[in-house]
Amino acid sequence: MQTAIAPVSLEETVTLEQTARAMDALIVPGKRPNGKLAFWNACLSTRNFLKRNCSQAIIMRQYIDRPLPLNRDELHAQLGGVLGRTLNSLYEIERLWHAGIIHFNCGSTFEEQSTWRDSMCAAIPGMGMKTVSFALHIYAPYECELLTIDCWHLERLHVDCRTLRRKQYLAYEVEIRNDCWTLDTAEAAIDGGYPLVVLAACLWFRVRRQEVAEHGGLSCYV
Repeated sequence: MQTAIAPVSLEETVTLEQTARAMDALIVPGKRPNGKLAFWNACLSTRNFLKRNCSQAIIMRQYIDRPLPLNRDELHAQLGGVLGRTLNSLYEIERLWHAGIIHFNCGSTFEEQSTWRDSMCAAIPGMGMKTVSFALHIYAPYECELLTIDCWHLERLHVDCRTLRRKQYLAYEVEIRNDCWTLDTAEAAIDGGYPLVVLAACLWFRVRRQEVAEHGGLSCYV
């Protein structure tokens, strides 16, 4: 049973402990992660709100063991309307997953996972470094060494660029990772510190200045 997350006023600083509880919700004890669902949920995060993303993830769960509708308009309506390219990507993910072309055999180091990310970006139309990184975040949050760099992380870095080239993404990834380790050193109250996704999410929550939102709705554990 997941621990309820206490609301945080906008005047308070989001803590690492609160963020860790939000990330814990992605993992469901006794269940196993489903890779196709992780890719789908990450794909649907594009230009989306977290609450809506979670609602759409519930809809996608019904297609884990059965095909997506032949009539794409049917899925489009079920999801409450999505970008055309996002809808296309959902069908491509289904095809590529069952063909064994996309997977989560990504290794454990940043270098291995970065190579895996490049191959997944090349394979999946409509998914880039941000959404592929988020897919791994959803699939294996505490083994993920990649960062999901969105507009909020860029705002924190005072960067106005919304579409990053690979070289830029990697450079900002190094900068944010360093910020994460600085945060861990300064505030972690547990031995060994917190996983990277918790540290990065804490920075993300703080710049958004909103309550900590549980990510359990995006879980791919079934």
